[in-house]
Order: sequence, then C-alpha cells, then structure tokens
Amino acid sequence: MSGQDDIEGCDGRLTNKADAAAQVPAQGQVPAQVQANVRGAQGAEGAHADLVLRVEVPFCAQLALYQRPGARHTQPSPRLLDAYVNALEAEAQAAGAEARDHRVVAVHVAGDCPSMLGEDRFERLMRCVRGCFALGDDADVVVDVLPGSLSAADLLAYRRSGVTRLVADIVADTPDESARTGRFADMANMGATMRIVRTAHAEGLVDLRMRYGLPRQTPSLWRRELANALEWRPSQVELVPLMVEPGSRMWEEGAHAGAPATSASAAMPAVSQEAARQLADVAADVLGGAGYERVAGASAGTGTGARSRADDVGSADNAGGEEVWALPGRESRLTRARTAGVETLGLGVGAASHVDGFAYENADDLDLYLAKSADISAIARDVRRVG
Repeated sequence: MSGQDDIEGCDGRLTNKADAAAQVPAQGQVPAQVQANVRGAQGAEGAHADLVLRVEVPFCAQLALYQRPGARHTQPSPRLLDAYVNALEAEAQAAGAEARDHRVVAVHVAGDCPSMLGEDRFERLMRCVRGCFALGDDADVVVDVLPGSLSAADLLAYRRSGVTRLVADIVADTPDESARTGRFADMANMGATMRIVRTAHAEGLVDLRMRYGLPRQTPSLWRRELANALEWRPSQVELVPLMVEPGSRMWEEGAHAGAPATSASAAMPAVSQEAARQLADVAADVLGGAGYERVAGASAGTGTGARSRADDVGSADNAGGEEVWALPGRESRLTRARTAGVETLGLGVGAASHVDGFAYENADDLDLYLAKSADISAIARDVRRVG
C-alpha cells in the first residue's frame, strides 16, 4: 500500500476545495455558488469566519466489541502511518487554500489512539496545519488520548506543538465492563497516564470523555465510576452514551437498544432510553455536587435534548445525548465553539464537514483516501444541504 509523495510545505495550492465539492455526482450535488459562499463566509471585509478543524486518526490498538470492523485499522505499520500523514497533508493543502479567509478557533485531533502516529509524525502534521490554516492566537489544540497509551515523548511533542488539552476517553472501569466491551480497564490505565502528566506538571491539560450506558451498568456502579474519575479533577467532563455500531460483535449479538431484528445502518445506544435517563440523572447529581456546571448538551437529567451543530455532521463523539460539564470558566474553546454552532471542517478518512450550510463526509475507504486525498471530488460522499 503506498501513500502520496511526501509534502514539504503547505503553502502550495492543489485542489480548489469548493470547486471539487461542487463536482460531486448527482447523489449529493453541491450548487456551484457554494464556492463563492465559502470564499465570502467571512462577512464584512477584513473579518474572518470562525472554523473548527477536526483531524481524524483511524488507528487503534485493538477493536472494541461495539466497533464495526473496517472503520478503524489496528496495529498500523510505520509505512502506513507515513502514508496517512502524507495524505492528510495533501488534503490540508487543498482545504487550506479555500479556508484562508477563516480563522481556526480549535483543532481537534480525534480518534481512538492518535498517539499511534508517534511524536515525529504528529509534530509534522501540526506544522502543516499551522502552515495551511490561520489559527487564532488563543486557538485550542485538543488531542484524544487512550488511557495508558501516552508516553513522555508524546507529551513533550504535544507541548512543543501547542496542544492545549488532552481528552482521555474512558469506557470501561471494571474487569467485567472490559470483558463486555472489549476495551482495556481504562481507569486503571489512566493512572499511568496521569503519572506522566504530573511529572511534566501538566495536570491542567487533561479532560475526560466518559461513555455511559454500558450493558448491565447500574446507577450505583456508574455513580462510583464517576466519583473515581473526578479524583483526577479534570477541567471538563464529556458524557457520551455508548453507541453500538452495525456489524460490530455487540450488534450481531443483539447488545443494543433496538429490536433483535434491527437492520438500521446507524449506530444505536447499548441501553434503553429509560436506563440512559437514570444514568444521566446520576451524572447530574455527582457532577453538580462536585462543583461542575453543564455547559453543553441536554437539559437536566434527560440524557438527550439540545445538540450542537457538530452533531449534524455525524461526529462520532456526539452520537445522541452528549453532555459537557466543566468547572466554572474552565470549558475548552472547542466546547464553546461547538455550542455556538461554529462550522466544522474535517480532514482524514471518514471525516465529516459542515461548512456554509452544506455537509459531507470523506470516504471511509482508506486505500481510496490515501490515493485521492488532494481531490475532494474523489473522496467526498453524501453532500447535502443542512439547516
């Protein structure tokens, strides 16, 4: 498998992103005027439209039981990682040429385990992002972290690259939950991550994303898990219902809230709406009692409700009922931007974008993305107008 040729700089102009998107076939055709709209999105002369940049890293150490095969790639070789960063750079050049009148207020490097890129590739990627896009001086740079995967070298690379937040994604707390979800014991591994962070005096960097609604997760167990997590005193806690993807092992075993014969193409919660509501009530009680405030998401105790514009572009970590809680004044700029409806530009395989009233997803075929990432017309899928 080969990727794009290595790209040294990010000031070149490859593909006109809006023109390319407008060439998508009839199944999701974008009107030609979208190019002018994107270029004019800054409004008054001299102003800049805000933008969130989301970079997808589709690699993981092992596939969880709720994840479908093919959507992520386990144990990538160094050659594949090099090819993927090459492809991201090519897409960033194409996208940056059309986003030069936008100000990026937050960058989110997202995925199960972005640290698999390694420190050198990550720094190279961030140099490219900063060269291709106009990042605000106070822009958030947020990186997802698999508990236990962060090394001291990774952390140093992140700090050199201007990373402002790490989001540790926690699914399983007990051995039983690990067995049911196929995830490592995240809370146990979190200890190793926090030891590295504390050695570097970087405790304020770490936020938590906690997935709830696991099969057989009781309110009392969830209360204990939250209390354990808050011992780290994160600035921000995201609560995200566990979603079971079609084709995953849990899906095939019927471990989701749909009917046994459900053949839907979209992911579904692992537990019923009533069970999710009870767990959300517990979270509101625990987090509120610990001094956290709900800054985004559902109204009190429902576990569902208000959704940010990021939901409309299919963000994996916004899949129904997400809430964000933060210590007073400590929510991330990424959270504030998403809550305010700032548009999102996605880079990477399967990345979702919502720009100027149109949404689309990049192809989730890794080979296609590696070969065609500079040509948006070749990788864009399901282009549609959204409200």
